[in-house]
Amino acid sequence: MKKIINQLLNNKWIISILFVAIFLRLYKIDYQSLWMDEIYTMNISNPENSFSTVIDEVNNRDGFPYLYFILLKIFHALFGFNSIIARLFSVFGGIISIYLIYILTKKIINKNTALIVSLLFCLSHYHIYISQEARPYSLYLAVTIFVYYRLWCFLNDKSLKNAVFYGLSAGLLLNINFFGFINLFSQFIFILFYFYQTKQKISKDILKQFFIIGIITILIFLPNIQKFILLFGKGEFWVPKPTQDSFTIMIKEVFGNSEFLLFLYLVVFQFLLFNLFKLKGNVSNNNKLLAFTFLLFWGVVFVLFLLVKSYGEVSLILTRYFTSVIPVIYIFIAWGINEIKNKFLKHLAIVLIIIFSLINLVLEKKYYDSPNKAQFREASNTVIENNSRKHEVYTSQKYWFDYYFNKSEQNPVVEKEFETLINEMINDSSKIQSFWYLDAFGKVYQPSDKSLEFINKNFVIDESFDGFQGWAKHFVLTKETPQFINLSGLDIKSTYSGDSFMNNIEIFDIKDNLLSVSGWAYFNNISSEETKLYLVLINNNTQIDRVKLIPIQSINRPDVTSYFKCDFNADNSGFKADFEISNLNNEEYKVGIYLENKKLAKKGLFVSDKIIK
Repeated sequence: MKKIINQLLNNKWIISILFVAIFLRLYKIDYQSLWMDEIYTMNISNPENSFSTVIDEVNNRDGFPYLYFILLKIFHALFGFNSIIARLFSVFGGIISIYLIYILTKKIINKNTALIVSLLFCLSHYHIYISQEARPYSLYLAVTIFVYYRLWCFLNDKSLKNAVFYGLSAGLLLNINFFGFINLFSQFIFILFYFYQTKQKISKDILKQFFIIGIITILIFLPNIQKFILLFGKGEFWVPKPTQDSFTIMIKEVFGNSEFLLFLYLVVFQFLLFNLFKLKGNVSNNNKLLAFTFLLFWGVVFVLFLLVKSYGEVSLILTRYFTSVIPVIYIFIAWGINEIKNKFLKHLAIVLIIIFSLINLVLEKKYYDSPNKAQFREASNTVIENNSRKHEVYTSQKYWFDYYFNKSEQNPVVEKEFETLINEMINDSSKIQSFWYLDAFGKVYQPSDKSLEFINKNFVIDESFDGFQGWAKHFVLTKETPQFINLSGLDIKSTYSGDSFMNNIEIFDIKDNLLSVSGWAYFNNISSEETKLYLVLINNNTQIDRVKLIPIQSINRPDVTSYFKCDFNADNSGFKADFEISNLNNEEYKVGIYLENKKLAKKGLFVSDKIIK
């Protein structure tokens, strides 16, 4: 027991860092919707799929080897099939990578640098992101670090045991990500350089060890040959060609686009280089130079390979493709901080990194409070929860939305481009029916002028969701929408009647007989989720039990909640309407806002000074 307590005390800092890292990665793990690539993961790793189906799906739809998806399928079978379980698998990879970067850095540099780099990983915006994403990147990161750890162990002790472990780790790397070939290539270049610089003789025993490493790696990789051939034959890719500042943009993204952290890390890195440039000797007799060269080959060869490749037919300039070199960046930064001799300045730098990393994560990026992944889930739920009339649902991205709709009792989603659907209705009046349309990830709601004119003439958008890279709209035939509402119990002659509420008409414009109006309204201290909002038209001839309605579109307005610092949800307070006024018989009307919350028996009317003539 005493031995265990001593072990815990001796490792209290890394244990504390790991606990903080676990919290930061588990907190609101399911807040973000699954986005496109994560839905790929869920569909492929469905525990109901056979192993042959998993392999076929990976061949058809994903660029990774099979192992991650097979392991995740087993994980789902054991613990349940949902997004939280899938992301927990990535959390595991993220936490393991933090511990592995600690033991690697401790071995090649020292314990203090290892603790600092673990802290940087713990607080890294990018590392938290990939650790909460149902994709293989956090596992790829962990295995990459492990491969470099095993390489270092082998070069320091070229035993059969270390050769076998290195071969196993190299084979595992190639089973997680095909970019592992580039990592192994950079290791091969470093090994050549290492033997040349240290002037070690490559004996028969060493050649035997390398042969064993190669055989083990190849044997473990063999199950992926089919997938590798398929992927290698791809001549086109959607990633844009690199520009002069592509790498700078990626570095900024890794640091959460924090200008302060970028500045501080740059200064620290330059300080490290300054100290290293003063060192004498070479890699054969100077451990610092050997460690620096080891890290340099790790990062530079990989980056150069991808950059050169990206100027060819296939561009690979995406931050997540450079995940495996991120440890190099953070080890250099941690090393530079540890080289600061003045303890006050060293501790100040660490404290500033902690403060500004958390400020950037929580306050500036609002990572835990604002969506940053395409909202497939929220768009789907808008339809699922409001489609009581079972209207047809269309999308251009059926494969992804099916993940959510297949779990509901809704009819299957029909795949059709929005403009195609509207043109079919224009050309064939028998097809003009109420419908839902939803889309996400680059497919925005931007109908052509011709389509918009047709929609305004025939439909009212009565329910909608407009979120982060995701939207859904319910197009209801105008003749099917309520034309009047009963406001008995209220005084339509007064400006205010009934329960008071906050409101604002922000836009009111009439052009070519089309009224465009938008704004917000909510009962104070009451969540707007169950409050129904109506726009009404009132004049001297209006009957209290037959007040004319303007069909509106509900708009999500989180800015209202944040601007007024509401301690309740006012997000559902927005409205928008485009209304043809040519049918109002040239009568003059005032526009009013009517709110009703049946659950709390509240209703209120505001008659504005906005006039339609």
